[in-house]
Amino acid sequence: MEFEEAYQVVDGVVFARHARHLTKAEVTILRGALENQSYEAIAAHSQYSLNYLKRDVGPKFWKLLTDVLGESVNKTNVVEVLQRRFPPPRVKRLPLQESLYSTLPSATTDEPALSIAHLLPQEKASTTMAELAGKVHKKDWGEAVDSGIFYGRAEELHQLKQWILVERCRLVGIVGAGGVGKTTLSVKLADEIRDHFGYFIWRSLRHSPDIQTILTDLITFVSEDASLEIPTDINAAITLLLNYLRRRRCLIVLDGAEVLLRRGDRSGRFEEQFSGYGELLNRIGLERHASCLIITSREKPKEFTAQEGEGLPVRSLQLKGLDEQASREILKAKGLPVAEPESTALVHCYRGNPFALKVAATAVKNLFNNQIAQLLSAGSIVFDGIQRLLEKQFERLSTSEKKVMYWLAIHREWMTLADLRNDIISPLLQAKLLDSLYALGRRSLIEKSDAGFSLQPTVMEYVTEKFIEEVCEEITTEKIEIFNSHTLIKAQTKAYLREQQIRYILDPILSRLEATFNGRDQVKQHITALVKRHQEQFTHRPGYLGSNSLNLLKKIDPDLSHSNFSNLVLWQACLQDTRLQAADFSQSNLARSSFTETLGNILSVAVSPDGQTIATGDDSGHICLWEAATGMKQAVLRGHESWVRSVAFCPTGQKLASGSHDQTVRLWDLTSLQCAQILVDPEVAGDASHRDWVGAVAFSPDGEWLVSGSHDFLVKRWHLASGTRHKFPPCTHRIRSVTFSLDGQWIVTAGDDHQISLWKAATGELITTFQGHTAWVRSVAFSPDGQLLASGGDDYQIWLWDVQRGEAIASLAGHTNWVRSVAFCPTPHPETGGWILASGSDDCSVKLWDTQTLACLRSLDKHTGMVWSVAFSPTGDFLVSGGNDQTLRLWDWRTGNGLQTVQGYTAGVRAIAFSPKGQYLASGSNDHTVRLWDVEAGRCDRVLVGHTGRVWCVAFSPDGHLLASGGDDKSVRLWHLTTGETQILSGHCNFVQTVAFSPDGHLLASAGHDRDIRFWDVATGTCLRCLKGHQHWVQAIAFSPDGKTLASVGDEMVLRLWDVATGHCRTLNKHHAHRIRGVAFSEDGKTLATSSDDQTIALWDVEQGTYLGALHGHTSGVQSVAFAPFALDGRLLLASGADDKTVRLWDVNRQQEVQVLLGHERWVRTVAFHPEGTLVASGSQDETIRLWDSRTGALRRVLRVDRPYENMNITGIQGLTDLQKLTLRELGAIENDLTLLI
Repeated sequence: MEFEEAYQVVDGVVFARHARHLTKAEVTILRGALENQSYEAIAAHSQYSLNYLKRDVGPKFWKLLTDVLGESVNKTNVVEVLQRRFPPPRVKRLPLQESLYSTLPSATTDEPALSIAHLLPQEKASTTMAELAGKVHKKDWGEAVDSGIFYGRAEELHQLKQWILVERCRLVGIVGAGGVGKTTLSVKLADEIRDHFGYFIWRSLRHSPDIQTILTDLITFVSEDASLEIPTDINAAITLLLNYLRRRRCLIVLDGAEVLLRRGDRSGRFEEQFSGYGELLNRIGLERHASCLIITSREKPKEFTAQEGEGLPVRSLQLKGLDEQASREILKAKGLPVAEPESTALVHCYRGNPFALKVAATAVKNLFNNQIAQLLSAGSIVFDGIQRLLEKQFERLSTSEKKVMYWLAIHREWMTLADLRNDIISPLLQAKLLDSLYALGRRSLIEKSDAGFSLQPTVMEYVTEKFIEEVCEEITTEKIEIFNSHTLIKAQTKAYLREQQIRYILDPILSRLEATFNGRDQVKQHITALVKRHQEQFTHRPGYLGSNSLNLLKKIDPDLSHSNFSNLVLWQACLQDTRLQAADFSQSNLARSSFTETLGNILSVAVSPDGQTIATGDDSGHICLWEAATGMKQAVLRGHESWVRSVAFCPTGQKLASGSHDQTVRLWDLTSLQCAQILVDPEVAGDASHRDWVGAVAFSPDGEWLVSGSHDFLVKRWHLASGTRHKFPPCTHRIRSVTFSLDGQWIVTAGDDHQISLWKAATGELITTFQGHTAWVRSVAFSPDGQLLASGGDDYQIWLWDVQRGEAIASLAGHTNWVRSVAFCPTPHPETGGWILASGSDDCSVKLWDTQTLACLRSLDKHTGMVWSVAFSPTGDFLVSGGNDQTLRLWDWRTGNGLQTVQGYTAGVRAIAFSPKGQYLASGSNDHTVRLWDVEAGRCDRVLVGHTGRVWCVAFSPDGHLLASGGDDKSVRLWHLTTGETQILSGHCNFVQTVAFSPDGHLLASAGHDRDIRFWDVATGTCLRCLKGHQHWVQAIAFSPDGKTLASVGDEMVLRLWDVATGHCRTLNKHHAHRIRGVAFSEDGKTLATSSDDQTIALWDVEQGTYLGALHGHTSGVQSVAFAPFALDGRLLLASGADDKTVRLWDVNRQQEVQVLLGHERWVRTVAFHPEGTLVASGSQDETIRLWDSRTGALRRVLRVDRPYENMNITGIQGLTDLQKLTLRELGAIENDLTLLI
């Protein structure tokens, strides 16, 4: 069989079953199969990759043919099947571009239909088509429009011709929305097929002629006897007409039947006075004859429903908009430019509706200077002519149908029947839902697909406008119905849809109310009063009035503290990013509402094997489990004592592994939600897994092994059943990423040595290294076929490596900061066949790459902080990202739309400093703010906003007029406390961990993760000098009291003393066994203290540079140290804060512990002495600052910033899970014991 013959047959049968033609890739595979080529040969001679053809398109294509032909078809037997099913006498060879219907019989031949016609049922008649048609005796176009220049509709014309000329259908309907081109198509169709009929008549029904008039007209026309007496009985007249239709082949077109149909609930039924039309359609469809009646309508008459179907002589075509090419031809004919992407966007807006496109094109010419982009940005796409068309259709709807249309407009994309039922609160509308949807389908006002129901953009805009008008009228008049029965926005929906609901519904409603009530304050008063009346009159009445009011009030002012929302149903309330301190929600119902979560900066994400659960690890030491479909928190796994840097699901999904800065690897049972095991290395003290931070964990594909990589330079492979571990040869640098190959034979690691290492998993033998990066490598990942390896690092680059050859393929450039995470999508690009790679970076973006073309496909830029981790779902349906902005985001990566956004909140205190006179205390925290506290009053006086990440350090200038801060956003900020001005000092390329003023206030020193120490001129903000020498992160700096020396400490475990004037560095010998976290000079400058993760504090003689000894007592890493400003009671005190949650006071001279201050619930990050020495302040991850009496150790005061829901009353609240209530309490809400209130 020749290729062209096979193509015509296969394309024809596929189109007959699925109404689509073969794709280019499918044609490529068919041609290759006919030429007996292998997949490799087919790929080599095409634009497609082998993986794409062999693993994706090929199997789907053979499954398609198997379904269409009803027998097994594959690449090997396709030729035999086609030759057997379509022998040469039955298959006519056609040019490739010739349409199938060109082989249909003409009116003057008895030749049977070729192509696929012999597969389709045909009616046997006693008279041949040629005999019935013969020469055209008569035609009457009536009021038919001139089809003129006709665009597109080739498939629709072919389908209609197939039904009418080949399958001999007796009744055919063309149904579609107003303006979609039904009339024009009917005229074009009639013009092309009328020669197959002896008689042709076209009539418009727009003036609602009664059935007797139409029947008389038709009978008189087809009988050619004007004197014929027409029966007045409708049935008799129809019988007479049918007698003529049997003897004479007639084509009848009746255009615009919707004007004869009923309005309201009984859609598709003719009005009583037009019921005869129903009888006509019934009998035309049921009784045998050789003619055809074509009827066009915006609604499908019910007479079609019972009779139509494949193999039956009654069919209906649901007419959609024109395709993009035909739509562009309309725009071109109107004189508009048709360049991408504006014309494509315009066509999509109107779904190819010809009438709407013509109206829009006129508007573009007359109003927007021929610029399509200007119309698209104008906001509205419904013009006067389109609006009148839609008004006529909307007026015909019943109340129930209008309410369903409102719900579809609110949802703004495909909505399932279950979604509709879940949202609708009216039992009456619930009962009528199916009938309403059926009726709306008949009226061609809704779209239906496997995904559910939706509205075309023009219809959606019109219905949205009607909804807004009705809601505003109800709020103004206080006659409430729709405002209670329908929600304005949905908390439980996809993130991008909620953004659309706010933009297109909530915001316009608020704007109109502002105009009505002359300002937002008046709107707020009116809505508040409306809520109060509702509370008094309709306590717990089901509906959306409460949440709609709350969402409007939140839009006016996101601070709803002290508001009263008690005794209300508050479904679908969006309470993220809302301050509700001391608000009353007692006895309210908050089902399906969303809240801010207790979620820190996200360091790691993972998706379960079934794609239903997402795990996150954060800098609060928590692991959270989230439902992927809704973004709802399922559980919190607690146990780690520090950052959780890595999480991974086992292949069965029953266990989760985590690695933390607390040096442990933990296994969690996801059934009991408990820690099942800590992997303990007997060579490591303290029941730990490693001697330093655990940066990465990964399961083997069979789930029997776990690999961990640490900052202690070690990779360990753990056998989970026995608990034994195998230690790989030590590396020379920290390990930041580990992963198994897909077959489990290899382990790949990456870290601070700028290279990727490939190890034999079973033995720990180093096989090879991949070199190309010029900085630390933070993440590695295998492609799904195991052939590629991707890596991302601090050189801003992503490298692709050929695993088998051990060679670099390419580097991907585009990020402007460190690349922290890379992950492959499980499915290839549908067109290029390349793998999709996602990357997350400190530039706050997630980028998507095609490994075949090496192009950046899309950049997802919603994060406002560094993106630490990305992961695809196992099916590739969505992408997950998490970062330093305390948000978890789920993406539809194909479109760039956000699916879910979980907003977290923590305000762990990272830094504190007293002002020189001790009146104020400054603090920096995880919530990106700097706060000034009145020490005496114990209140926060000022919040300084500007940082876009965690604030790691704060310091007052000696005169107290300036406050310096630094943080994740790589900036140093100078806050002028008297003027309120802010100055940003830029130069660091990573976290700023520490700042310090010189004693004279002229210099500011700063340092951090970029390993540089910078000196700044405070007066001008210019960088005077950059000191280099640290090989790893700088954790802390301090000026000596005379300002001549700067001390610095960091991860390399040495103390450096810098001459401020010359920049000369003096390094003191190593006495710490771990990174050094804190450094402080005594007031006289003679003694220096350093604190370390080795759990000790070291004391140094500054002048001699000698080690004086160590202070032991802490049981975890010591984060901070501070000297008292002078000796108290003859003792020089030193304060320290540590990960063991304690603050300790030490007698420096005796090197003895004086006090252990207990009270903090999480690790202590920072300590400081009051200038008078009587108070010690400590700041902790538990979000508190505690003030202690330095003499007695007594707790004087606890400072805590008001959390988002501080003192929010949730007593008796309903609709929430226990975990949601716990979250609210952790964020400050209070819940009284109801038994005490009875």
